[in-house]
Amino acid sequence: MTRRGIEVLAVTLTGVALCLGACSTDVAPPSDPTAQSAAVPLVPRTAEQIVGALQREGFDVDHPTEATDVNCAEAGCTQAVVTDRFRLLVFPSTGSAQSYAASQDMRQIETIAVGFAPVVPEAQRDRYWNAIVRLAR
Repeated sequence: MTRRGIEVLAVTLTGVALCLGACSTDVAPPSDPTAQSAAVPLVPRTAEQIVGALQREGFDVDHPTEATDVNCAEAGCTQAVVTDRFRLLVFPSTGSAQSYAASQDMRQIETIAVGFAPVVPEAQRDRYWNAIVRLAR
């Protein structure tokens, strides 16, 4: 190879190296799969919106009360609504909802935990639960 050919090859390789360095982007570290994005919540509705939707669909939702201050200090949730038939708590992550629901014998989907009053028959619990699951998505 001639001296001119070596110079052209060196310039070309330098240009390619500079382009690769400038054109590449840093690879982000793997994200924590249990972490929840603050911008896009797993459940797009608030506790109040879910309870309101149940009411509009004809479910008996007697005496809904916003109970975040009372329930969430101990439970670690971010929202809570209590009715005569159930209580619905929203947590900041799926893991915290799952842990709390398991410790309280509640049902859980995504970031929501639901506990039913003892007087609610199992068939009605299932009916409410199926609607909550549908509304949570």
